[in-house]
This record gives sequence, structure tokens and C-alpha cells, in this order.
Amino acid sequence: MMWVDGASYDGNWDLGQACGYGKFTYVSGDVYSGEWYRNKTNGKGVYVNSKGAKYDGYWKDDMQ
Repeated sequence: MMWVDGASYDGNWDLGQACGYGKFTYVSGDVYSGEWYRNKTNGKGVYVNSKGAKYDGYWKDDMQ
């Protein structure tokens, strides 16, 4: 799904919310690939910013 600002989400949905595994690409070029629950990053995931810095670990309510 593409957002108006150009961001995109490709992954699982439940009741209209990102839930399960998915990949979100931000307009800036940053990418999060991993687990979602109720439209928030929750569980194991990898975040790579547009400059190549990477966080590979666990998330809770969009927080590392």
C-alpha cells in the first residue's frame, strides 16, 4: 500500500492495521522489515536508515 507522501507498506494486515510481518519504506529511504502489531513495530525487526546505519533487534510500541 502506498501512502500519499510516497511511503509504502508491504505486508500482513488484520482489521485494516499492519499486523504480522511487513516491510515499511519511508519517504527518506529508511526501511523497517519485521513484526507489526496494531500499526506499530512490535517484536523482531530490522531498521536500516538511508545512510546504512542498522538496528537489528526487538521493538515494543515503535521503540527499540
